[in-house]
Amino acid sequence: MPRTKEQNKLIKDKRKNQIMGVALKLFCEHGYDVICVDDICKKAHISHGLFYHYFSSKEDIKSVIIEYGKEKAFATRAPFLDPNLTGLDFFRQANESLIGVIKSLDTPMYYEYYLIQELFKVDISSKLLKEKGKPDFSVFQKMYWTIVELQESKVFIAGNPKTIFYTYITVLLGIMTMNMIGKLKVGRAPDSEIVMNLLYRKKED
Repeated sequence: MPRTKEQNKLIKDKRKNQIMGVALKLFCEHGYDVICVDDICKKAHISHGLFYHYFSSKEDIKSVIIEYGKEKAFATRAPFLDPNLTGLDFFRQANESLIGVIKSLDTPMYYEYYLIQELFKVDISSKLLKEKGKPDFSVFQKMYWTIVELQESKVFIAGNPKTIFYTYITVLLGIMTMNMIGKLKVGRAPDSEIVMNLLYRKKED
């Protein structure tokens, strides 16, 4: 019995997502510039013809991955964009969610890793911190300004808020990297509260 159009679409979508997943992991683990279409095809066990059936180039699959990743990230981050969730409560919940995702060693973790890599390419002064309402980095924008706010109320440690923000992001990238190379064993995975404690202002005796 021949497959229906719906069944064919499901099969095509599954294969496309599988190719994207392979490319995403290769880009994260080895770097986008190092990986070529041939590497993706070999890892995915597909022909070049099948790759080009879905994507026109390496640049094309990168752009599709980023857009798909933004959609997934925005969906999971949406609760943290609630204007009523602010201050320490917002930062704590956003941090807990991010730590949970990046410890999963699953596709969402790779998407977060890739999006944070893209974040590091942004001019933080002119883009992330000044332009409001960008759906791809809006949670990180809110996290930065929350750091500023919590510093002013002496809840978070003192210092340059940009430096503190990037230090926090670097911690996340470090956890992801350890996860990807198989070194994030039981007992080594940082608890979200431990990461939060890195930002707290030390109490005076």
